[in-house]
Amino acid sequence: MSTTTVKKDSMAHNSAAGIIATAIYLCSRLFLTPYVLLYLSLEEFGLWSICFVILSYAALGAFGVNTAYIKYTAEYLRADKPEKINSLYSTGLICMFAVCTVFILCLYLLLPFLLDLFKVQEELKPLAGFMLMGTAFIFCLDLTLGCFKCLIEGMQRLVVINKLQTITSFLEIGIILLLLYLGAGLKGMLYAYILRTCCNIIGYLIISFRSMPSLHISPLLFSREHYRQLFVYGGKMQVLGGIAMFLSSLDRMIISSMIGLAAAGMFEIGRKFPYTAKSVSGAAFGAFLPRAAHLGGKWEREEILSPGQRLRNYLEIILLALFLAATPVLAWLGAMALVEPAVLMYGLSICSALAAFRVSRNIRRKSLHQDRLKDEELRKLYMSGIRHINILNFILFLFLVPVAHVLLRAWVGEGYDEGAPILICLALTYMIHQGTGPVGLIFRGIDRSGRELEYLLVQLILVLAWLPAATYQYQLMGTVLAIMASTLTATLFFFWRSNVVFRVGWGEFCKKTVLPGLAPLTGACLIYGLLLILPDSGRLVDAAKVIGCGILYLGITIPLIWKLVLAPDEQEVALSMLPSFLKRKNA
Repeated sequence: MSTTTVKKDSMAHNSAAGIIATAIYLCSRLFLTPYVLLYLSLEEFGLWSICFVILSYAALGAFGVNTAYIKYTAEYLRADKPEKINSLYSTGLICMFAVCTVFILCLYLLLPFLLDLFKVQEELKPLAGFMLMGTAFIFCLDLTLGCFKCLIEGMQRLVVINKLQTITSFLEIGIILLLLYLGAGLKGMLYAYILRTCCNIIGYLIISFRSMPSLHISPLLFSREHYRQLFVYGGKMQVLGGIAMFLSSLDRMIISSMIGLAAAGMFEIGRKFPYTAKSVSGAAFGAFLPRAAHLGGKWEREEILSPGQRLRNYLEIILLALFLAATPVLAWLGAMALVEPAVLMYGLSICSALAAFRVSRNIRRKSLHQDRLKDEELRKLYMSGIRHINILNFILFLFLVPVAHVLLRAWVGEGYDEGAPILICLALTYMIHQGTGPVGLIFRGIDRSGRELEYLLVQLILVLAWLPAATYQYQLMGTVLAIMASTLTATLFFFWRSNVVFRVGWGEFCKKTVLPGLAPLTGACLIYGLLLILPDSGRLVDAAKVIGCGILYLGITIPLIWKLVLAPDEQEVALSMLPSFLKRKNA
Protein backbone atom coordinates (compact mmCIF):
# COMPACT_ATOMS: atom_id res chain seq x y z
CA MET A 1 0.00 0.00 0.00
CA SER A 2 1.35 3.43 -0.94
CA THR A 3 2.09 6.19 1.51
CA THR A 4 -0.61 8.33 -0.02
CA THR A 5 -3.19 5.62 0.47
CA VAL A 6 -2.19 5.13 4.07
CA LYS A 7 -2.51 8.83 4.76
CA LYS A 8 -5.92 9.01 3.13
CA ASP A 9 -7.15 5.99 5.09
CA SER A 10 -5.80 7.46 8.33
CA MET A 11 -7.42 10.84 7.63
CA ALA A 12 -10.76 9.20 6.80
CA HIS A 13 -10.56 7.08 9.97
CA ASN A 14 -9.85 10.14 12.13
CA SER A 15 -12.63 12.15 10.44
CA ALA A 16 -15.14 9.33 10.87
CA ALA A 17 -14.15 8.95 14.54
CA GLY A 18 -14.63 12.69 15.04
CA ILE A 19 -18.10 12.66 13.47
CA ILE A 20 -19.18 9.64 15.51
CA ALA A 21 -17.85 11.06 18.79
CA THR A 22 -19.47 14.44 18.10
CA ALA A 23 -22.80 12.82 17.22
CA ILE A 24 -22.78 10.65 20.37
CA TYR A 25 -21.91 13.61 22.61
CA LEU A 26 -24.50 15.97 21.15
CA CYS A 27 -27.28 13.38 20.95
CA SER A 28 -26.69 12.53 24.60
CA ARG A 29 -27.14 16.22 25.42
CA LEU A 30 -30.42 16.29 23.50
CA PHE A 31 -31.81 13.38 25.50
CA LEU A 32 -30.52 14.93 28.73
CA THR A 33 -32.23 18.32 28.26
CA PRO A 34 -35.83 17.23 29.04
CA TYR A 35 -34.62 15.63 32.28
CA VAL A 36 -32.70 18.79 33.21
CA LEU A 37 -35.80 20.96 32.61
CA LEU A 38 -37.69 18.86 35.17
CA TYR A 39 -35.35 20.15 37.89
CA LEU A 40 -34.28 23.59 36.58
CA SER A 41 -36.37 26.64 35.76
CA LEU A 42 -36.12 28.25 32.33
CA GLU A 43 -34.16 31.12 33.95
CA GLU A 44 -31.63 28.70 35.45
CA PHE A 45 -31.33 26.89 32.12
CA GLY A 46 -30.68 30.23 30.41
CA LEU A 47 -28.08 31.09 33.08
CA TRP A 48 -26.20 27.84 32.34
CA SER A 49 -26.10 28.84 28.67
CA ILE A 50 -24.88 32.37 29.47
CA CYS A 51 -22.00 30.96 31.57
CA PHE A 52 -20.51 29.38 28.47
CA VAL A 53 -21.15 32.45 26.32
CA ILE A 54 -18.86 34.40 28.65
CA LEU A 55 -16.32 31.59 28.86
CA SER A 56 -16.12 31.35 25.08
CA TYR A 57 -14.14 34.59 25.20
CA ALA A 58 -11.60 32.96 27.48
CA ALA A 59 -11.31 30.16 24.91
CA LEU A 60 -10.39 32.79 22.32
CA GLY A 61 -7.04 33.17 24.08
CA ALA A 62 -6.18 29.58 23.16
CA PHE A 63 -7.62 29.54 19.63
CA GLY A 64 -4.44 30.32 17.69
CA VAL A 65 -2.21 28.79 20.37
CA ASN A 66 -3.79 25.35 19.98
CA THR A 67 -3.30 25.49 16.22
CA ALA A 68 0.37 26.30 16.76
CA TYR A 69 0.75 23.46 19.28
CA ILE A 70 -0.54 20.93 16.74
CA LYS A 71 1.43 22.31 13.80
CA TYR A 72 4.81 22.47 15.55
CA THR A 73 4.32 19.18 17.39
CA ALA A 74 3.91 17.43 14.04
CA GLU A 75 6.95 19.23 12.60
CA TYR A 76 9.20 18.43 15.58
CA LEU A 77 8.11 14.80 15.60
CA ARG A 78 8.92 14.50 11.92
CA ALA A 79 12.33 16.13 12.52
CA ASP A 80 12.92 13.93 15.63
CA LYS A 81 13.44 16.91 17.97
CA PRO A 82 11.76 15.97 21.26
CA GLU A 83 13.66 18.68 23.14
CA LYS A 84 11.87 21.29 21.01
CA ILE A 85 8.52 19.79 22.04
CA ASN A 86 9.52 20.03 25.70
CA SER A 87 10.37 23.71 25.28
CA LEU A 88 7.22 24.43 23.25
CA TYR A 89 4.86 23.02 25.88
CA SER A 90 6.79 24.47 28.83
CA THR A 91 6.53 27.91 27.22
CA GLY A 92 2.83 27.44 26.42
CA LEU A 93 1.92 26.32 29.94
CA ILE A 94 3.59 29.36 31.51
CA CYS A 95 1.95 31.79 29.08
CA MET A 96 -1.53 30.27 29.29
CA PHE A 97 -1.37 30.17 33.09
CA ALA A 98 -0.67 33.93 33.06
CA VAL A 99 -3.49 34.62 30.57
CA CYS A 100 -6.02 32.56 32.55
CA THR A 101 -5.04 34.20 35.85
CA VAL A 102 -5.69 37.64 34.37
CA PHE A 103 -9.03 36.45 32.95
CA ILE A 104 -10.21 35.06 36.30
CA LEU A 105 -9.26 38.30 38.07
CA CYS A 106 -11.04 40.47 35.47
CA LEU A 107 -14.14 38.29 35.60
CA TYR A 108 -14.27 38.59 39.40
CA LEU A 109 -14.03 42.39 39.22
CA LEU A 110 -16.65 42.62 36.44
CA LEU A 111 -19.08 40.16 38.03
CA PRO A 112 -21.59 42.76 39.39
CA PHE A 113 -21.66 44.50 36.00
CA LEU A 114 -22.21 41.22 34.10
CA LEU A 115 -25.06 40.16 36.38
CA ASP A 116 -26.82 43.47 35.74
CA LEU A 117 -26.06 43.31 32.01
CA PHE A 118 -27.78 39.94 31.65
CA LYS A 119 -30.70 41.03 33.86
CA VAL A 120 -30.19 38.33 36.47
CA GLN A 121 -32.93 38.52 39.11
CA GLU A 122 -31.82 39.48 42.62
CA GLU A 123 -32.70 36.09 44.06
CA LEU A 124 -30.54 34.38 41.39
CA LYS A 125 -27.47 36.62 41.73
CA PRO A 126 -25.66 34.57 44.45
CA LEU A 127 -26.15 31.39 42.42
CA ALA A 128 -25.17 33.17 39.19
CA GLY A 129 -21.95 34.50 40.75
CA PHE A 130 -21.02 31.04 42.04
CA MET A 131 -21.75 29.44 38.64
CA LEU A 132 -19.79 32.01 36.64
CA MET A 133 -16.70 31.85 38.82
CA GLY A 134 -16.86 28.06 39.16
CA THR A 135 -17.20 27.39 35.44
CA ALA A 136 -14.51 30.01 34.71
CA PHE A 137 -12.00 28.38 37.04
CA ILE A 138 -12.39 24.85 35.67
CA PHE A 139 -12.60 26.17 32.09
CA CYS A 140 -9.29 27.99 32.51
CA LEU A 141 -7.73 24.85 33.99
CA ASP A 142 -8.79 23.04 30.83
CA LEU A 143 -7.39 25.83 28.64
CA THR A 144 -4.01 25.59 30.38
CA LEU A 145 -3.55 21.82 30.74
CA GLY A 146 -5.59 20.98 27.64
CA CYS A 147 -2.41 21.59 25.64
CA PHE A 148 -1.65 17.88 26.09
CA LYS A 149 -4.69 17.13 23.97
CA CYS A 150 -3.01 19.15 21.21
CA LEU A 151 0.13 17.05 21.69
CA ILE A 152 -1.90 13.89 21.06
CA GLU A 153 -3.53 15.51 18.00
CA GLY A 154 -0.07 16.46 16.72
CA MET A 155 0.80 12.73 16.94
CA GLN A 156 -2.38 12.13 14.84
CA ARG A 157 -3.98 9.94 17.51
CA LEU A 158 -7.43 11.53 17.26
CA VAL A 159 -9.22 8.23 17.71
CA VAL A 160 -7.79 7.91 21.24
CA ILE A 161 -8.98 11.43 22.11
CA ASN A 162 -12.48 10.74 20.80
CA LYS A 163 -12.74 7.52 22.82
CA LEU A 164 -11.66 9.30 26.01
CA GLN A 165 -14.08 12.19 25.46
CA THR A 166 -16.97 9.82 24.74
CA ILE A 167 -16.34 7.89 27.98
CA THR A 168 -16.07 11.03 30.12
CA SER A 169 -19.20 12.49 28.48
CA PHE A 170 -21.24 9.50 29.58
CA LEU A 171 -19.69 9.79 33.05
CA GLU A 172 -20.79 13.44 33.19
CA ILE A 173 -24.34 12.50 32.16
CA GLY A 174 -24.55 9.89 34.91
CA ILE A 175 -23.35 12.40 37.53
CA ILE A 176 -25.86 15.02 36.29
CA LEU A 177 -28.75 12.56 36.51
CA LEU A 178 -27.75 11.57 40.04
CA LEU A 179 -27.05 15.08 41.40
CA LEU A 180 -30.22 16.60 39.95
CA TYR A 181 -32.26 13.75 41.44
CA LEU A 182 -30.60 14.38 44.83
CA GLY A 183 -31.57 18.07 44.66
CA ALA A 184 -28.22 19.67 43.80
CA GLY A 185 -29.93 21.86 41.17
CA LEU A 186 -27.82 23.99 38.84
CA LYS A 187 -24.73 23.45 41.01
CA GLY A 188 -25.00 19.75 40.17
CA MET A 189 -24.46 20.65 36.50
CA LEU A 190 -21.27 22.48 37.50
CA TYR A 191 -19.96 19.61 39.64
CA ALA A 192 -20.51 17.13 36.79
CA TYR A 193 -18.72 19.47 34.36
CA ILE A 194 -15.77 19.77 36.76
CA LEU A 195 -15.51 15.99 37.06
CA ARG A 196 -15.60 15.45 33.29
CA THR A 197 -12.97 18.12 32.68
CA CYS A 198 -10.61 16.75 35.33
CA CYS A 199 -10.96 13.21 33.97
CA ASN A 200 -10.19 14.45 30.45
CA ILE A 201 -7.10 16.34 31.64
CA ILE A 202 -5.80 13.33 33.60
CA GLY A 203 -6.40 11.13 30.54
CA TYR A 204 -4.52 13.55 28.26
CA LEU A 205 -1.58 13.62 30.68
CA ILE A 206 -1.36 9.84 30.96
CA ILE A 207 -1.62 9.29 27.19
CA SER A 208 0.93 12.06 26.46
CA PHE A 209 3.63 10.85 28.85
CA ARG A 210 3.13 7.20 27.87
CA SER A 211 3.22 7.99 24.16
CA MET A 212 6.28 10.23 24.54
CA PRO A 213 8.54 9.08 27.41
CA SER A 214 10.99 11.91 26.62
CA LEU A 215 8.34 14.56 27.42
CA HIS A 216 9.57 16.92 30.12
CA ILE A 217 8.00 20.13 31.41
CA SER A 218 9.99 22.79 33.29
CA PRO A 219 9.91 26.60 33.69
CA LEU A 220 13.61 26.55 32.78
CA LEU A 221 12.68 25.47 29.24
CA PHE A 222 10.80 28.74 28.50
CA SER A 223 11.86 29.99 25.06
CA ARG A 224 11.29 33.25 23.20
CA GLU A 225 11.37 31.33 19.93
CA HIS A 226 8.43 29.20 20.98
CA TYR A 227 6.62 32.19 22.47
CA ARG A 228 6.72 33.75 19.01
CA GLN A 229 5.55 30.51 17.42
CA LEU A 230 2.60 30.21 19.78
CA PHE A 231 1.38 33.80 19.79
CA VAL A 232 2.67 35.50 16.63
CA TYR A 233 1.97 32.60 14.28
CA GLY A 234 -1.56 32.20 15.69
CA GLY A 235 -2.37 35.89 15.24
CA LYS A 236 -4.32 35.56 11.99
CA MET A 237 -6.37 32.65 13.25
CA GLN A 238 -6.94 34.55 16.49
CA VAL A 239 -8.60 37.43 14.63
CA LEU A 240 -10.81 35.10 12.57
CA GLY A 241 -11.69 33.06 15.64
CA GLY A 242 -12.48 36.17 17.67
CA ILE A 243 -14.93 37.52 15.11
CA ALA A 244 -16.57 34.12 14.61
CA MET A 245 -16.89 33.59 18.36
CA PHE A 246 -18.38 37.05 18.89
CA LEU A 247 -20.92 36.38 16.14
CA SER A 248 -21.88 33.00 17.60
CA SER A 249 -22.47 34.40 21.09
CA LEU A 250 -23.94 37.83 20.30
CA ASP A 251 -27.46 36.48 19.82
CA ARG A 252 -27.71 35.10 23.38
CA MET A 253 -26.09 38.25 24.81
CA ILE A 254 -28.64 40.46 23.04
CA ILE A 255 -31.58 38.22 24.01
CA SER A 256 -30.65 37.99 27.70
CA SER A 257 -29.85 41.70 28.04
CA MET A 258 -32.90 43.00 26.10
CA ILE A 259 -35.56 40.35 26.81
CA GLY A 260 -34.35 38.28 29.77
CA LEU A 261 -32.97 34.90 30.81
CA ALA A 262 -36.25 33.08 30.14
CA ALA A 263 -36.06 34.15 26.48
CA ALA A 264 -32.42 33.03 26.37
CA GLY A 265 -33.54 29.64 27.68
CA MET A 266 -36.28 29.39 25.03
CA PHE A 267 -33.77 30.34 22.33
CA GLU A 268 -31.42 27.63 23.62
CA ILE A 269 -34.21 25.05 23.34
CA GLY A 270 -35.06 26.15 19.79
CA ARG A 271 -31.45 26.12 18.59
CA LYS A 272 -30.50 22.80 20.18
CA PHE A 273 -31.36 20.48 17.28
CA PRO A 274 -30.04 22.75 14.48
CA TYR A 275 -26.86 23.34 16.48
CA THR A 276 -26.46 19.59 16.98
CA ALA A 277 -26.82 18.94 13.25
CA LYS A 278 -24.42 21.81 12.54
CA SER A 279 -21.78 20.36 14.85
CA VAL A 280 -22.10 16.88 13.35
CA SER A 281 -21.76 18.28 9.84
CA GLY A 282 -18.85 20.52 10.90
CA ALA A 283 -16.89 17.50 12.15
CA ALA A 284 -16.26 16.63 8.48
CA PHE A 285 -14.41 19.88 7.70
CA GLY A 286 -11.00 18.98 9.15
CA ALA A 287 -9.54 17.26 6.07
CA PHE A 288 -9.85 20.29 3.77
CA LEU A 289 -7.11 22.46 5.28
CA PRO A 290 -4.23 19.94 5.01
CA ARG A 291 -5.41 18.84 1.56
CA ALA A 292 -5.45 22.43 0.29
CA ALA A 293 -2.06 23.10 1.91
CA HIS A 294 -0.65 20.02 0.19
CA LEU A 295 -1.92 21.17 -3.23
CA GLY A 296 -0.58 24.69 -2.65
CA GLY A 297 -2.43 26.29 -5.55
CA LYS A 298 -1.26 27.82 -8.84
CA TRP A 299 -2.31 31.39 -9.52
CA GLU A 300 -2.51 33.30 -12.80
CA ARG A 301 0.16 35.82 -11.88
CA GLU A 302 1.25 34.66 -8.40
CA GLU A 303 0.37 38.20 -7.38
CA ILE A 304 0.55 39.23 -3.74
CA LEU A 305 -1.48 42.37 -3.08
CA SER A 306 0.29 45.18 -1.29
CA PRO A 307 -0.96 46.19 2.19
CA GLY A 308 -2.43 49.34 0.63
CA GLN A 309 -4.38 47.36 -1.97
CA ARG A 310 -5.67 44.93 0.66
CA LEU A 311 -6.74 47.82 2.88
CA ARG A 312 -8.65 49.44 0.01
CA ASN A 313 -10.37 46.13 -0.73
CA TYR A 314 -11.40 45.74 2.91
CA LEU A 315 -12.67 49.32 3.09
CA GLU A 316 -14.76 48.87 -0.06
CA ILE A 317 -16.26 45.64 1.31
CA ILE A 318 -16.99 47.34 4.65
CA LEU A 319 -18.69 50.16 2.72
CA LEU A 320 -20.85 47.61 0.86
CA ALA A 321 -21.81 45.97 4.16
CA LEU A 322 -22.69 49.35 5.70
CA PHE A 323 -25.00 50.24 2.79
CA LEU A 324 -26.62 46.77 2.96
CA ALA A 325 -27.09 47.11 6.70
CA ALA A 326 -28.52 50.63 6.47
CA THR A 327 -31.15 49.85 3.81
CA PRO A 328 -33.70 47.95 5.99
CA VAL A 329 -32.80 49.88 9.16
CA LEU A 330 -33.61 53.25 7.53
CA ALA A 331 -36.88 51.86 6.15
CA TRP A 332 -37.74 50.51 9.63
CA LEU A 333 -37.06 53.91 11.23
CA GLY A 334 -39.45 55.47 8.75
CA ALA A 335 -42.14 52.83 9.23
CA MET A 336 -41.98 53.11 13.03
CA ALA A 337 -41.93 56.92 12.84
CA LEU A 338 -38.91 56.87 15.17
CA VAL A 339 -37.23 59.52 13.00
CA GLU A 340 -39.18 62.25 11.23
CA PRO A 341 -39.99 62.83 8.45
CA ALA A 342 -40.71 59.22 7.46
CA VAL A 343 -40.50 60.06 3.73
CA LEU A 344 -36.87 61.11 4.20
CA MET A 345 -36.04 57.75 5.83
CA TYR A 346 -37.63 55.86 2.93
CA GLY A 347 -35.68 57.97 0.45
CA LEU A 348 -32.40 57.34 2.29
CA SER A 349 -33.19 53.63 2.34
CA ILE A 350 -33.60 53.57 -1.45
CA CYS A 351 -30.38 55.57 -1.88
CA SER A 352 -28.57 53.14 0.38
CA ALA A 353 -29.76 50.17 -1.70
CA LEU A 354 -28.62 51.86 -4.92
CA ALA A 355 -25.24 52.67 -3.37
CA ALA A 356 -24.83 49.02 -2.29
CA PHE A 357 -25.54 47.91 -5.87
CA ARG A 358 -22.99 50.38 -7.24
CA VAL A 359 -20.26 49.33 -4.79
CA SER A 360 -20.93 45.63 -5.50
CA ARG A 361 -20.37 46.26 -9.23
CA ASN A 362 -17.04 47.92 -8.45
CA ILE A 363 -15.99 44.99 -6.27
CA ARG A 364 -16.98 42.54 -8.99
CA ARG A 365 -15.03 44.44 -11.64
CA LYS A 366 -11.90 44.59 -9.44
CA SER A 367 -12.22 40.88 -8.61
CA LEU A 368 -12.11 39.93 -12.28
CA HIS A 369 -8.86 41.85 -12.71
CA GLN A 370 -7.16 40.48 -9.58
CA ASP A 371 -5.22 37.22 -9.31
CA ARG A 372 -7.29 34.04 -9.67
CA LEU A 373 -6.52 30.36 -9.23
CA LYS A 374 -5.79 28.25 -12.28
CA ASP A 375 -5.21 25.02 -10.33
CA GLU A 376 -7.77 22.45 -11.51
CA GLU A 377 -7.25 20.19 -8.47
CA LEU A 378 -8.12 23.02 -6.07
CA ARG A 379 -11.12 23.93 -8.19
CA LYS A 380 -12.35 20.32 -7.93
CA LEU A 381 -11.70 20.36 -4.18
CA TYR A 382 -13.72 23.57 -3.87
CA MET A 383 -16.72 22.25 -5.80
CA SER A 384 -16.69 18.72 -4.37
CA GLY A 385 -16.23 20.04 -0.84
CA ILE A 386 -19.32 22.27 -1.00
CA ARG A 387 -21.30 19.59 -2.87
CA HIS A 388 -20.63 16.77 -0.41
CA ILE A 389 -21.14 18.94 2.68
CA ASN A 390 -24.37 20.28 1.18
CA ILE A 391 -25.70 16.76 0.54
CA LEU A 392 -25.08 15.96 4.21
CA ASN A 393 -26.59 19.30 5.28
CA PHE A 394 -29.71 18.88 3.16
CA ILE A 395 -30.35 15.43 4.65
CA LEU A 396 -29.84 16.61 8.25
CA PHE A 397 -31.57 19.98 8.23
CA LEU A 398 -34.50 19.44 5.86
CA PHE A 399 -35.81 16.68 8.12
CA LEU A 400 -35.93 19.10 11.06
CA VAL A 401 -38.26 21.53 9.28
CA PRO A 402 -41.46 19.41 8.93
CA VAL A 403 -41.05 17.65 12.30
CA ALA A 404 -40.15 20.77 14.35
CA HIS A 405 -43.36 21.06 16.40
CA VAL A 406 -43.74 17.32 17.01
CA LEU A 407 -40.03 16.98 17.81
CA LEU A 408 -40.12 19.66 20.50
CA ARG A 409 -43.27 18.22 22.07
CA ALA A 410 -41.67 14.79 22.22
CA TRP A 411 -38.42 16.23 23.55
CA VAL A 412 -39.42 18.75 26.23
CA GLY A 413 -43.21 18.46 26.39
CA GLU A 414 -45.92 21.11 26.10
CA GLY A 415 -45.32 24.82 26.67
CA TYR A 416 -42.34 25.28 24.36
CA ASP A 417 -44.16 25.92 21.07
CA GLU A 418 -42.30 29.22 20.67
CA GLY A 419 -39.15 27.20 20.07
CA ALA A 420 -40.47 25.55 16.87
CA PRO A 421 -40.18 28.64 14.57
CA ILE A 422 -36.70 29.20 16.02
CA LEU A 423 -35.77 25.62 15.17
CA ILE A 424 -37.08 25.94 11.60
CA CYS A 425 -35.40 29.26 10.83
CA LEU A 426 -32.03 28.20 12.26
CA ALA A 427 -32.17 24.83 10.48
CA LEU A 428 -32.66 26.56 7.11
CA THR A 429 -29.93 29.09 7.94
CA TYR A 430 -27.33 26.50 8.98
CA MET A 431 -28.21 24.31 5.99
CA ILE A 432 -26.88 27.01 3.62
CA HIS A 433 -24.24 28.51 5.88
CA GLN A 434 -22.43 25.22 6.58
CA GLY A 435 -21.28 25.14 2.96
CA THR A 436 -18.83 27.94 3.77
CA GLY A 437 -16.88 25.68 6.17
CA PRO A 438 -14.80 23.78 3.59
CA VAL A 439 -14.25 27.00 1.59
CA GLY A 440 -12.80 28.86 4.58
CA LEU A 441 -10.42 26.00 5.36
CA ILE A 442 -9.29 25.79 1.73
CA PHE A 443 -8.43 29.50 1.82
CA ARG A 444 -6.51 28.99 5.07
CA GLY A 445 -4.63 26.10 3.51
CA ILE A 446 -3.45 28.20 0.55
CA ASP A 447 -2.65 31.17 2.83
CA ARG A 448 -5.51 33.37 1.62
CA SER A 449 -7.35 33.73 4.94
CA GLY A 450 -8.16 37.34 4.01
CA ARG A 451 -11.08 36.02 1.94
CA GLU A 452 -12.60 34.55 5.07
CA LEU A 453 -12.00 37.81 6.92
CA GLU A 454 -13.97 39.71 4.24
CA TYR A 455 -16.99 37.49 4.74
CA LEU A 456 -16.80 37.70 8.55
CA LEU A 457 -16.61 41.51 8.39
CA VAL A 458 -19.76 41.62 6.25
CA GLN A 459 -21.62 39.34 8.67
CA LEU A 460 -20.38 41.29 11.69
CA ILE A 461 -21.62 44.63 10.35
CA LEU A 462 -25.00 43.21 9.33
CA VAL A 463 -25.50 41.51 12.71
CA LEU A 464 -24.57 44.62 14.69
CA ALA A 465 -27.05 46.70 12.67
CA TRP A 466 -29.97 44.28 12.38
CA LEU A 467 -29.93 42.20 15.57
CA PRO A 468 -30.61 44.93 18.19
CA ALA A 469 -33.23 46.66 16.01
CA ALA A 470 -35.08 43.43 15.21
CA THR A 471 -34.97 42.26 18.85
CA TYR A 472 -36.28 45.62 20.04
CA GLN A 473 -39.18 45.57 17.60
CA TYR A 474 -40.12 41.88 17.32
CA GLN A 475 -38.59 40.36 20.49
CA LEU A 476 -37.27 36.78 20.24
CA MET A 477 -38.53 36.03 16.73
CA GLY A 478 -36.97 39.28 15.52
CA THR A 479 -33.61 38.08 16.82
CA VAL A 480 -33.95 34.83 14.90
CA LEU A 481 -34.96 36.53 11.65
CA ALA A 482 -32.06 38.98 11.97
CA ILE A 483 -29.63 36.08 12.46
CA MET A 484 -31.10 34.35 9.42
CA ALA A 485 -30.95 37.43 7.17
CA SER A 486 -27.43 38.51 8.16
CA THR A 487 -25.96 35.00 7.96
CA LEU A 488 -27.45 34.15 4.58
CA THR A 489 -26.50 37.53 3.08
CA ALA A 490 -22.89 37.10 4.23
CA THR A 491 -22.88 33.49 2.98
CA LEU A 492 -24.02 34.50 -0.50
CA PHE A 493 -21.35 37.23 -0.52
CA PHE A 494 -18.68 34.66 0.38
CA PHE A 495 -19.76 32.27 -2.38
CA TRP A 496 -19.92 35.19 -4.84
CA ARG A 497 -16.30 36.19 -4.05
CA SER A 498 -15.06 32.59 -3.93
CA ASN A 499 -16.63 31.62 -7.26
CA VAL A 500 -14.60 34.36 -8.94
CA VAL A 501 -11.35 33.11 -7.38
CA PHE A 502 -12.02 29.47 -8.40
CA ARG A 503 -13.47 30.34 -11.85
CA VAL A 504 -16.92 28.91 -11.18
CA GLY A 505 -20.10 30.32 -12.70
CA TRP A 506 -23.36 30.55 -10.76
CA GLY A 507 -25.05 28.10 -13.13
CA GLU A 508 -22.42 25.39 -12.54
CA PHE A 509 -22.36 26.20 -8.81
CA CYS A 510 -26.12 25.78 -8.36
CA LYS A 511 -26.30 22.66 -10.54
CA LYS A 512 -23.60 20.80 -8.61
CA THR A 513 -24.11 22.07 -5.05
CA VAL A 514 -27.77 23.17 -4.72
CA LEU A 515 -29.79 20.81 -6.95
CA PRO A 516 -28.84 17.73 -4.87
CA GLY A 517 -31.07 19.25 -2.18
CA LEU A 518 -34.18 18.38 -4.22
CA ALA A 519 -33.93 14.71 -3.17
CA PRO A 520 -34.17 15.38 0.61
CA LEU A 521 -36.76 18.11 -0.11
CA THR A 522 -39.03 15.48 -1.68
CA GLY A 523 -38.87 13.36 1.48
CA ALA A 524 -39.37 16.41 3.72
CA CYS A 525 -42.54 17.43 1.82
CA LEU A 526 -43.98 13.93 2.16
CA ILE A 527 -43.23 13.91 5.90
CA TYR A 528 -44.91 17.31 6.28
CA GLY A 529 -48.06 16.08 4.53
CA LEU A 530 -48.12 12.92 6.64
CA LEU A 531 -47.86 14.85 9.93
CA LEU A 532 -50.76 17.09 8.87
CA ILE A 533 -52.97 14.00 8.68
CA LEU A 534 -51.85 12.34 11.91
CA PRO A 535 -53.65 13.60 15.06
CA ASP A 536 -51.84 15.20 18.00
CA SER A 537 -51.00 12.79 20.82
CA GLY A 538 -48.91 12.45 23.95
CA ARG A 539 -45.14 12.65 24.20
CA LEU A 540 -44.51 8.93 23.72
CA VAL A 541 -46.65 8.83 20.59
CA ASP A 542 -44.97 12.01 19.32
CA ALA A 543 -41.56 10.40 19.87
CA ALA A 544 -42.72 7.33 17.92
CA LYS A 545 -43.94 9.66 15.14
CA VAL A 546 -40.53 11.34 14.89
CA ILE A 547 -38.69 8.01 14.80
CA GLY A 548 -41.10 6.57 12.23
CA CYS A 549 -40.89 9.72 10.09
CA GLY A 550 -37.09 9.61 10.31
CA ILE A 551 -37.00 6.03 9.04
CA LEU A 552 -39.46 6.85 6.23
CA TYR A 553 -37.50 10.02 5.35
CA LEU A 554 -34.21 8.14 5.04
CA GLY A 555 -35.95 5.34 3.13
CA ILE A 556 -37.09 7.89 0.54
CA THR A 557 -34.06 10.19 0.52
CA ILE A 558 -31.11 7.77 0.42
CA PRO A 559 -32.29 5.84 -2.70
CA LEU A 560 -33.08 9.11 -4.50
CA ILE A 561 -29.62 10.51 -3.73
CA TRP A 562 -27.97 7.23 -4.72
CA LYS A 563 -29.78 6.94 -8.06
CA LEU A 564 -30.22 10.58 -9.10
CA VAL A 565 -27.47 12.59 -7.38
CA LEU A 566 -24.28 10.59 -6.79
CA ALA A 567 -21.88 9.99 -9.70
CA PRO A 568 -20.28 6.50 -10.06
CA ASP A 569 -17.03 7.64 -8.42
CA GLU A 570 -19.00 9.14 -5.51
CA GLN A 571 -20.87 5.87 -5.10
CA GLU A 572 -17.54 4.03 -4.87
CA VAL A 573 -16.34 6.37 -2.13
CA ALA A 574 -19.62 5.92 -0.24
CA LEU A 575 -19.30 2.13 -0.46
CA SER A 576 -15.71 2.29 0.76
CA MET A 577 -16.90 3.93 3.99
CA LEU A 578 -19.17 0.99 4.87
CA PRO A 579 -17.99 -1.38 7.63
CA SER A 580 -16.07 -4.40 6.32
CA PHE A 581 -18.78 -6.93 7.29
CA LEU A 582 -21.35 -5.03 5.20
CA LYS A 583 -18.98 -4.99 2.23
CA ARG A 584 -18.59 -8.76 2.40
CA LYS A 585 -22.36 -9.15 2.63
CA ASN A 586 -22.92 -6.92 -0.39
CA ALA A 587 -20.22 -8.74 -2.34
